[in-house]
Amino acid sequence: MKSILAEAEALSREAGQMAMHYFQQPLPVERKSDHSPVTQADREIELFLRQQLSQRYPEHGILGEEWGALRPESDWQWILDPIDGTRSFARGIPVFGIQLALAYKNKPVLGVIHLPALGEHIAALEGQGCKWNRKPCFVSERPIDQAIVHAHEWDLIGKQSPALYDWLGTREHLRNWGDCYSFVLVASGRIEAALDPRMQVWDSAPLPVLIKEAGGIFMDWQQKDSIWSGQVISGTPAMISQIKQILRG
Repeated sequence: MKSILAEAEALSREAGQMAMHYFQQPLPVERKSDHSPVTQADREIELFLRQQLSQRYPEHGILGEEWGALRPESDWQWILDPIDGTRSFARGIPVFGIQLALAYKNKPVLGVIHLPALGEHIAALEGQGCKWNRKPCFVSERPIDQAIVHAHEWDLIGKQSPALYDWLGTREHLRNWGDCYSFVLVASGRIEAALDPRMQVWDSAPLPVLIKEAGGIFMDWQQKDSIWSGQVISGTPAMISQIKQILRG
């Protein structure tokens, strides 16, 4: 598995180089049927990743944001988001990332996020720890009263969990970086929690293994370890303990 992780990391970096050819250049943005944005770069990068992974692992399935499912019957599935944060990418904002995950029977065992415009890279393999820019990384140990929390789409959080919304309103340190960058900040110990109520599986897939291998906790609103629910909470054990109490209430 370590060799598979190394190949996934190398592919993410190649994909990042492709993205940077388009970054901060005039780039038409289209709208898909769900009204989410897509660019030529998204499609080209996913095709590149699919072709490379199919050559290396012809028995593995692939699920990608732009080109759908290939060999969905396989126990092993690569889950791809060619550019997580397309809105930021298209506007020249550097907090976008290339995401790859490998899941076995729907459980992610490998996760990679490469943020080429920021020069950041994070990767983890189940049972092998998490590395940020090639060095072991861990979630923060700051006390709760010093915690920085990222919360995305406040209105939707309020509809889904009024108690959680009210609790967020009491937090002194709130930020909103958006997209994969918030979760990279959690895994690398720079913020203490991140919440997003509207996630697709390709948005979520690398996060469980990254967060857990860094010593944190990943879950959804129902406190389940699921990449399929569309709701994501990640954070330090202390922060998640408090959030669980809020959700139970």
